[in-house]
Amino acid sequence: MHRLLYVSGLSVIVALGGFLLGFDFSVIAGVNPFIKPYWNLSDLELGFTASVISFGTVFGTFSAGPAIDRWGRKKILLICAILYAISAVTSAIATDF
Repeated sequence: MHRLLYVSGLSVIVALGGFLLGFDFSVIAGVNPFIKPYWNLSDLELGFTASVISFGTVFGTFSAGPAIDRWGRKKILLICAILYAISAVTSAIATDF
């Protein structure tokens, strides 16, 4: 019974991560028609802004396991939180592509 609860809990966490990725894609898709003329983006630049999420996901997937094994979950989560905060602030203050 305990193992079933553990596996079910992990499944819910993984599903929430998938929902978050889908949410990111839907937000980018909804904003694309507005940011292209606002920032005067070319089709290549617009495609890059949408696809960089996928590149980050792939890179994060392959690099997270070895990093966690080496430095531990807590340190890696702290580093990710710091990088997320830095990227959010720099995105907020960006004036151009």
